[in-house]
Amino acid sequence: MKSNQNVFLLLMMQQLFLLLRIGKTIEVRVTEPKAYSCQISKIAIANVELEITQEDEKSLIHAIRQWCIEVKTTTKEDGTSHCSDGNEIKLDALVPHQSWILVAVILLVDNGSWHASLEEGIIFETAHPDSLLCVNYGSPFPLSESILKALNKNELRVNWPKPGSFVIPAPTVAVSLSFVYPNKTISTLSGTICVKIFPLIPDEARTCICLDIIESEFFEFFLPTTKIQYRRQLALVFEYWTHNQKFATIPIEIWIDPQYKPFPPSSWSSASPLLLVLCHWRENLDWLQYQSQPYLIYEKRPELRDIANHSTPRNTANEASAYLQFIVDYFYDLPERMLFLHSHRYAYHQQDIVTLLYDLKNAPPEYCNINSAIWGTLEDPDRLFLYNSSHRSWLESYLGPLPSLLLDRCCAQFIVHRDRIRARPLSFYQDALRIALDPSIDEENKEDNRQLGLFFEWLWHYIFGEPPIATPDLEQFVPNITQINLVYYHQSIPSCLRSRPLPELLIASTGGVGTTMLLTHYYQVVGILTNDAMDNDKLKHSVVPPELDSIQCALYIFGDPQDVYKSLERRGFLEDTIKKIAKENATTDDPLALKSHFQNWQQLPTKYPIMFLKYNSLWEKQTEINEYLQTCFDRTLYIPPLPKRRERKSAHTPLPKNLYHEYAKTVQNLPDLWIRQPSSSLSSVL
Repeated sequence: MKSNQNVFLLLMMQQLFLLLRIGKTIEVRVTEPKAYSCQISKIAIANVELEITQEDEKSLIHAIRQWCIEVKTTTKEDGTSHCSDGNEIKLDALVPHQSWILVAVILLVDNGSWHASLEEGIIFETAHPDSLLCVNYGSPFPLSESILKALNKNELRVNWPKPGSFVIPAPTVAVSLSFVYPNKTISTLSGTICVKIFPLIPDEARTCICLDIIESEFFEFFLPTTKIQYRRQLALVFEYWTHNQKFATIPIEIWIDPQYKPFPPSSWSSASPLLLVLCHWRENLDWLQYQSQPYLIYEKRPELRDIANHSTPRNTANEASAYLQFIVDYFYDLPERMLFLHSHRYAYHQQDIVTLLYDLKNAPPEYCNINSAIWGTLEDPDRLFLYNSSHRSWLESYLGPLPSLLLDRCCAQFIVHRDRIRARPLSFYQDALRIALDPSIDEENKEDNRQLGLFFEWLWHYIFGEPPIATPDLEQFVPNITQINLVYYHQSIPSCLRSRPLPELLIASTGGVGTTMLLTHYYQVVGILTNDAMDNDKLKHSVVPPELDSIQCALYIFGDPQDVYKSLERRGFLEDTIKKIAKENATTDDPLALKSHFQNWQQLPTKYPIMFLKYNSLWEKQTEINEYLQTCFDRTLYIPPLPKRRERKSAHTPLPKNLYHEYAKTVQNLPDLWIRQPSSSLSSVL
């Protein structure tokens, strides 16, 4: 690292010269990549913002002809650079894998001289392409938005599974891919698909599975379950071979749990929190064994009506007749929420239902359409006027005057609360069922039945109390609805489908004690659902133990307060930490309010146990930590050792005189580890 230190020294001398030369204050922030992070090997995205803090900033901006980012590696003296006249630079740079990178920002003023900015540079590491792992900082996942945007220029796109979103609790992974042409049109695939599976665990080799598909956008592949026996995170890269050309997707990370054994679905009652109501024709129902929700199947095949427990008397109106039959049958005994479904595992309009159901136990809303596609009226203009037909009078007798347009995601699969259903009288659903079972419609006439099904498809959300345009994100399609045929809307996740499951393990601290390392390890390597390592969920430094039903247990990490202060100051996090955790509890001798943070976690009641761990003993107490975690979860965990301990770079950072002197002695005398049991308020050990 000596060469990097020399570069930094040169940059700082140039910075001083620049300030003396132009006499103004300049701030440059490198917003991407994050310092001391792991990044994709083949590409480095450098986002930099330039800010001039003086009143006459316009004159200084004119004096700066250009400014550049220079990327250097520890394995090469020379580097690549990219210049811009704007206030942000996005740089795509090829860099050697598993090397340290220095991103330096330099300015070109009007006299043609190069001068460094006030930013001394950012160092990060790149991953090996065969493992997608870095030596020191784990994996590059989750990829940042800017990196995803820069990488996602390929013709081959992954519609789902979404990166890092859900656990796939099955031995097979269902995938949707699209081929995107330069004019933005998409097509199905015909050719060979190969899936590269990266374990994201050191010293474990990747595997590859290939299969042929014909005119399809979906496929399933079996996980190598002999090697993958625990819930864990994997990275996938899909390669598509067609006409002697190869196309590849960006790498995506997914959670898998191939040994997941759900409890057999219980019988349901009005007290059940969620019931699946399935309209079944000839779909494969094997996927039901990979989920734990109770379900009720309404059979539509004529040959099974007499022997099925539940059925519709006629196969008309597509899924609408089955949904309405259930509501009429159980109007006074409805469970709390129902998820009305077709019976397929996935379709063009729906992501893998197995993964969606895994997370729907997290408080689904009162109404939510789970589909991922939108139909316009370009090729089917009658859709827009279905409810303006002879049925309008009885509809308005219950619903009031109908709006000019009703719009929701397509294909009639949704969660709804029983209160929303019962907001309409039983007579409304009885009348609707009579229309859905119209005896004048031939059961074999697919088009007539399709039209009658569409009639209800555009009404469901409005029947259940949603606005005419179901969600604000659909407003963009309204002006051109007559020019739209089908829109794949995979990029927008419905409100009932979380982008990340709620944590089952909470890891918290004041910062400066390895919390990010622990979160990354237990989430990416061990396969435990934790709070977010980047603190996007605001749980990492929570001042009080959060009240979340999903949390099974917690780790609270604390350390020498002087080391904490110096670590935060060295990394530039001091001001942010004060804003997050100190607030009104800060004092002169405790500017970070470390004492009150620690006491809150000891004293306030919780529903889950908390293990308190001293940072300096983390590596020595791994056996005790592992035993604690095994007792928290009803599954076997594979827990490899923590990453190798690194020397604290802040050890020689100066500290304000006597700051935390007495409190450091108190913390030093605390035990290295203890467990606080749930639902108790304990007195402070300080």
